[in-house]
Amino acid sequence: PAGLTHLDQALELFADHFPAARLRFKARHAQGAHYSEIAAAFDHAVSCYPPVLTDLLPYAVSTELGADRPDEALALIKTWAYFITRCTWQDGKEPEIPEVTFKSVRAFYPALPEHLQTALATRFPAAFGAT
Repeated sequence: PAGLTHLDQALELFADHFPAARLRFKARHAQGAHYSEIAAAFDHAVSCYPPVLTDLLPYAVSTELGADRPDEALALIKTWAYFITRCTWQDGKEPEIPEVTFKSVRAFYPALPEHLQTALATRFPAAFGAT
């Protein structure tokens, strides 16, 4: 696919360009590429700009589940939950979190440690219900 070729070329020129890295991961995921290619693209995108995890989480979780790696999927959910419940933004507003991200987290919510469940429910009561 030409689009992926251009993204790969862009990242060869500027490896830390996180928008291109994010798009490459999404393209590899949509293409149904081999697990190792998708996982490498995800790792690269998140290493370029960690907050992109919020946008990419549902796709990464589906990749792990598709590879029969539920423990890795849960680890991604935990990583995101720790990140999102501990950070603040300079403007004081909450970030826009896609509903599909919340949906992915809710699927694993019962498996999260109680303190993470409480932190998520406190920070995002509309998505997880107040505890």
